[in-house]
Amino acid sequence: MGEMQTWKTVLAEMAEAIRVRVASARMDFRDAGRGPDGDIQFAIDEIAEDALREECARRRLPVAIVSEGRPVETPAGARPEWYLVADPVDGSRPAKSGMPMWCVSLALARYGVSPRLRDVEAAVVMDGATGKTFSATADAPAAVAPDAGTGVRRGIFLEFCGTAGLVAGLLYADLIDRFSERGVFVVNSSAWSVTRILAGAADAYLHPARALYDALPAWRDAALAPSGGKLKALFPYDLAAWHLLATRAGCAVTDLDGNGIEDTDLLDLHPENQRSVLVARDRALHEELLALVRARIRTLADLAEAGALDRLSAR
Repeated sequence: MGEMQTWKTVLAEMAEAIRVRVASARMDFRDAGRGPDGDIQFAIDEIAEDALREECARRRLPVAIVSEGRPVETPAGARPEWYLVADPVDGSRPAKSGMPMWCVSLALARYGVSPRLRDVEAAVVMDGATGKTFSATADAPAAVAPDAGTGVRRGIFLEFCGTAGLVAGLLYADLIDRFSERGVFVVNSSAWSVTRILAGAADAYLHPARALYDALPAWRDAALAPSGGKLKALFPYDLAAWHLLATRAGCAVTDLDGNGIEDTDLLDLHPENQRSVLVARDRALHEELLALVRARIRTLADLAEAGALDRLSAR
């Protein structure tokens, strides 16, 4: 078994241990403050983070840990050879509420200066409810469900976290109408949403927050106030595992300018390093959805400049 295949097995075993710990703590509604990235932390996040670190220590892994709400951490005595980029409970809001839409997300990149998303070499995303594992290495394709056929339409996953409701609703109106019969879902877990595409159950996933607030700066301040102005879009630890899975499976993944996100710094939690994304199961659908979303954002910017959004808003 090659090095990366061995690591893939280790990541899957760790994900299962974390999943069991989190599953036993579901329905724990307590808040645990905010992390340095501005995102709210729940008690269930702390439980998952502790499980992650215990697994690393027990296995004496040569890793530096990069995870949600914490700075880069090297376990005592470890000589890192890898960065372990983790969101040990991606979807903490549904998880803490007893809902099954959450994942354990783990990715591995060589230890060094400023690793980028393109440097991820192995990734595992484990479904929190079922234990189903999605995995890939940089040198091999990810396994996905067979395509249901040309022209077949499935559901779409839309993200509201980090966005103002009025702006997101106006952005999403056309997509809601288009996909409503097949399913429009909001689950607050990018990893879980993307795995639905890999499983053949969905067409696309969209997180627009960064692009929206770049286009609508007056709305950014109000929307980000609860997080101290820090929370914007997807953090590197959100992206690290599922990005490798999706790209190796042949999905189209870009920001909302149509650019790839491979240069995302895996260690940087500043707002400018966060991403909006559009993930689609094929290039043609991606281009179609991207054109629609970009046109709607331009319209929203025009409405904001004319004062129309302020007249609609109660803020």
